[in-house]
Parts: sequence; C-alpha cells; structure tokens
Amino acid sequence: VVFTRKALGQVSWWPGDGDASDLVGTNHGTLQNGATFEFGRLGQGFSLDGVDDFVQVPHNPSLDPHGSFSIAAWVKTTNATGTQVVVTKYECGQFCGGNSVYSLEIFAGKARAIPIVAALLWKRAVKTAEKTMDQRG
Repeated sequence: VVFTRKALGQVSWWPGDGDASDLVGTNHGTLQNGATFEFGRLGQGFSLDGVDDFVQVPHNPSLDPHGSFSIAAWVKTTNATGTQVVVTKYECGQFCGGNSVYSLEIFAGKARAIPIVAALLWKRAVKTAEKTMDQRG
C-alpha cells in the first residue's frame, strides 16, 4: 500500500514484505488478529482473512489528506462479493469520533472508482482525490 500527497510526494509505503514497516516514512504498522504474509504481486504481501485481520498504523498527521493525494495497492480477493476494505483512515486517529476521512475498498467485486476486480486475479487499486478546504470525506 502506498500513500502519496501531491505536495510532499510519497509519504508512506507498506510492502508487507515480512513485516508492517513503512519503508518511506515513520508510519510503521502492527499486524492484528492473525494477519500474516504470503506471496504477493511483488514479493511478499499482507495476508488477511477478510473477517477481522488488519494492519494498524497509528494516527499521524502526515497521513491526513491535505490537497491532492493518492492511495495505491495491489489487491487479490478470494471472492467477488461483499466489501473488502483495503485502506481506511479516520479523523484524529478515531479518537475524536469523526467520520472516515478516506477509504479504498473492493465492493461487490469492484474497487470504488476503478474497473472491476475479479476474484483470484491481481489488479492495481488506486484512489486519487482532490480535497479543498471546504470539502470533507
């Protein structure tokens, strides 16, 4: 998973190659609820069960959207139904009770705002957003 802000360039990159370290910044993650690794599209990647596994990255203002930003990930699902969340970032690190600031998910076999993602095939999921001062989410 890669997070990029237009003004700053690449902010974070979590390749999932044996750990949840951020290879670009200091936003290191921690595996939760049995998340593991397996062969990915480019080396190893995160393996999540689709039920409760995830990688938690602590809140850091560098991950808050300011202006244009992109999120990119290689995603492979085992089914094309339901919702699989790839990335979700909450306001204030979810400590202020706010709504989700941004999310990239696979819903009913389709990545939000990109072409169909078929089960068991590798597809690149990317979300780019332009955010102005008076817009939220």
